[in-house]
Amino acid sequence: AGDRDEARDCWVLGEEEENAVLDLLEPEMAKGGCVLEHHSCGLFPERWFDRVVVLRADNSVLHPRLTARAYPESKIAENIECEIMEVVIEEARE
Repeated sequence: AGDRDEARDCWVLGEEEENAVLDLLEPEMAKGGCVLEHHSCGLFPERWFDRVVVLRADNSVLHPRLTARAYPESKIAENIECEIMEVVIEEARE
């Protein structure tokens, strides 16, 4: 089930939970033709993908969207910073 990160208002998976997710997805991904949506690509084996698409949002759109979801200000700030610093894009390039 993972641990709850109250500061970020989210669940954090440990290595055991991550492996369970990968084991569950492996048969489907092996078939090919799949689209997998996630916040990050670091968890998944590179062999699963032919293409990675990173969707972005302008901060003038992102901030109100996250505020409407009632995210804590610290989580909003972290998301905005990641968008500005292109964290997910850099991860995808690696």
